[in-house]
Amino acid sequence: MYADESLLYEDSEVFGGVFNEWRVKRVKKLEHIFSREWFAGKNVLELAAGFGNIGLYLKSLDANVTFADARQESLDTIKQKDETANVILLDQEKPWVLGQRYDLVIHFGLLYNLDNWEKDLRTTILHGKFIALETAVARYSNRFECKIVKPEYPSKLYGPYSGTGTLVSSANIEAIIQDLDADYHRYDDRDLNPGEDWGEYRYDWKEEDGPIVEYAETPEASDWDNIHLGGRRFWIIRNNSAFSGLNLFYK
Repeated sequence: MYADESLLYEDSEVFGGVFNEWRVKRVKKLEHIFSREWFAGKNVLELAAGFGNIGLYLKSLDANVTFADARQESLDTIKQKDETANVILLDQEKPWVLGQRYDLVIHFGLLYNLDNWEKDLRTTILHGKFIALETAVARYSNRFECKIVKPEYPSKLYGPYSGTGTLVSSANIEAIIQDLDADYHRYDDRDLNPGEDWGEYRYDWKEEDGPIVEYAETPEASDWDNIHLGGRRFWIIRNNSAFSGLNLFYK
């Protein structure tokens, strides 16, 4: 095993720059929770892999990594970096079953970029023994949902693939986890924060009661800079159910 930390750093403007520090913080958190040695021989699925920096680093720890993304250009870039990489073109807005249960599924920065977030979260949990889930969430302690429609991003290689994302509260997410009888621990820890200038990317913040106004319909926004955004959250989910549950999910 040779831990090649240089793989976590992306040179391109798309997934590089300030994202490098953020990526390193989340991976270091995984190593603190599981240990670096734990990854050797483990089967890992990285969803919305982008240019594969996290998965390629875990490969250097001797993990068996499958990279999934909805954008072929991103998968092509991963293959250019590592021609042995196992890649899957996967649109998570559609029903998906991969036919394998992984030791760890990485679901970073993805859920809030999905319209059908609930179905995808349920499917993800059923695919893993452990799931590392990280996403932007609403600021409220109660259940809340807001659609982000056609937000503008600097690159077509990230953001909602379908054009619509969903900002939900931690309460929404944890209700799904509990419904599947999975265990979870949420890490609202300062060591995940990428920097003081990234206020909306903080993890050590307190949720608020609300919203005061009850909406008859799901509210919409055109970007992520809206009054409902609270910050980021990070969970480790443990699924003790049998993999055969996937056979029942789409019946």
